[in-house]
Amino acid sequence: DDWSRVIVEGWTLQELVAHLAAKDGLVAAGVGAPVLGPELAAADALGRTADVQAYERARSPEQTRRDWRAQADALCRHLATVPPGTTASVDGLTVPVRDHVLARMLETWIHTDDAARVAGVRLPEPVPEHVHPTADLCARLLPWTMLLSGLDGSGRSVLVTLTGAGGGEWHVALGVEDAPASGPPDARITAGVVEFCFLLGGRGDPERFPARLDGDVGLARDVLRTAPALSGP
Repeated sequence: DDWSRVIVEGWTLQELVAHLAAKDGLVAAGVGAPVLGPELAAADALGRTADVQAYERARSPEQTRRDWRAQADALCRHLATVPPGTTASVDGLTVPVRDHVLARMLETWIHTDDAARVAGVRLPEPVPEHVHPTADLCARLLPWTMLLSGLDGSGRSVLVTLTGAGGGEWHVALGVEDAPASGPPDARITAGVVEFCFLLGGRGDPERFPARLDGDVGLARDVLRTAPALSGP
């Protein structure tokens, strides 16, 4: 019965797993790995999701689960041969392969949590060795989330301290073309590492996000308010 439950975005669990397979397939296409499922007709996330979901609706949920896992495994096998600093273009975004993989980790983690919450299942957190690089990606995205939200953070910086297993400290220059941050930060944000990752992933209310803010509190609030700008289905 869980497979037919609506989880998020109006999608059932089966459709949600198909969405994850679709996104993994776009990364596979970007790095030259095998793309499984229907023919790759759409290179954007929503278009490819719609195609894979339509394909999987004619299959059993267990087949959909196997298809998702086969796509993920094919991608991982190929990535073992690709230097992580190699750049790749996926859905219009050109970044190092390692960042595309971290983005896939974050989205898979968040959607697994979405499904678990609906089913009333409590999940363990990923191991700290996986949480930390994902948090690092989220911290590095802050200049872009601000810019995409219409705010230019050039010349200012924030010190982000994330607590809990896998956390750490990041001094982030908030202009996308700024040099690495140095000197005293303009603002400081202290929060839980898991909650911060989920905020960047579009989960949680930025206005009520549990964090300690110091220094330029207005700037810190802008950073948190704009943090989910890159999140999407």
